[in-house]
Amino acid sequence: MLNLEKYKTIIRMEREYQEIINDTEYLNNLILEENKTINLGMNIGYFIKNEMLDRIENILLIYSVSVAYHYYDEIGYWPHFFEICGLKGTTKYDSQVGYAILEQTGITKRFIPKYVDIIKILYIKYKHEENLFKLKDYFDEYLEIIDCPKYLKGYLKDKAGWEFTLHVLVFVIKSK
Repeated sequence: MLNLEKYKTIIRMEREYQEIINDTEYLNNLILEENKTINLGMNIGYFIKNEMLDRIENILLIYSVSVAYHYYDEIGYWPHFFEICGLKGTTKYDSQVGYAILEQTGITKRFIPKYVDIIKILYIKYKHEENLFKLKDYFDEYLEIIDCPKYLKGYLKDKAGWEFTLHVLVFVIKSK
């Protein structure tokens, strides 16, 4: 059972995040620190278990993206999501929901080293090929031949992943 003070805190956070989320294109800008993710998860488990999701929609989004960023690994997403909430996993959530959450997350902490390697190669190629259409073709081909985790490859091939990669590449170019 959740005490009244924690309940009020969660509801207050829900209202605050509603405003912030409405002004945010991708939720990866709102990823919580790991300890805050755990604390939030322990509290929202009550709402999930009691089917009160309509009261915590925004907090649930922030929690979901934060869990994906910090914990997504070879065993997936949902086991971590439920474990932190103190709940047993359920199959009522499908992979499409999980992928949508991961898409909002962007590059997870686990995949940052691999992504840095990809950016290094892309930067070298860009110095020789400034045509972005050819660069995108090269990028897609490169992702197929390297050992790239399935989620990361899927995200990077997606429009949002490619746009994110271009932003990172421009930042790297400007900083050189």
